[in-house]
Amino acid sequence: MQNVNNPSRTRRETVQELLQKDGRCNKPQNWHLHVKDKKKGITPKCKACRAEQQPDDLIVSVTGLNVPYGQTFVTETTFYFCPKAVCVNNIPVWTNLKPPKEIKVDTTIDGLILTNLKQEGLPITGR
Repeated sequence: MQNVNNPSRTRRETVQELLQKDGRCNKPQNWHLHVKDKKKGITPKCKACRAEQQPDDLIVSVTGLNVPYGQTFVTETTFYFCPKAVCVNNIPVWTNLKPPKEIKVDTTIDGLILTNLKQEGLPITGR
């Protein structure tokens, strides 16, 4: 897809330039494993597999930058993922996210669950 403002540049090139120019791009990304809160509003979906995340589900979240499709501005957004290595490592293209080196864990999560998630390949660190 060609950029409307400059037909010789691809959307990917334009997005990467927008993200690099944004001062928030270098903020550290803190990945967290926690239980989804019971809140009203839109049910978040995993950014990788698009599965709806229901209240009391385990989720991985991180705040990062996103360029909405067809736009030329950057928004700060919280991204949600399933607690699976395949989902967490499948990063959306139009963001500044990097695969996590470590995922911090909420203190309420059972140790057996953490052991299973570590065995599945999630880079989980201490509470």
